[in-house]
Amino acid sequence: CLMNNIINIDGKEYKEDDLSEVQIKLLNKIHKWQNECNNLSDSLECANKLKEAYIKELKYSLLNKKSKVG
Repeated sequence: CLMNNIINIDGKEYKEDDLSEVQIKLLNKIHKWQNECNNLSDSLECANKLKEAYIKELKYSLLNKKSKVG
């Protein structure tokens, strides 16, 4: 026996089987863009970590240059 997928929106539950074709299309778009948001969030986290690593590398490079000159 397959269980109906239940969608919870603002604390109210809806059976996916009871949704219209338009509502299912909207639900699919929500899932698609939620996944996109999650992927972008992961990419932003990685970009921030890389940026910080490059800043650290630049600072280290600048400190070593100063110590060699002085």
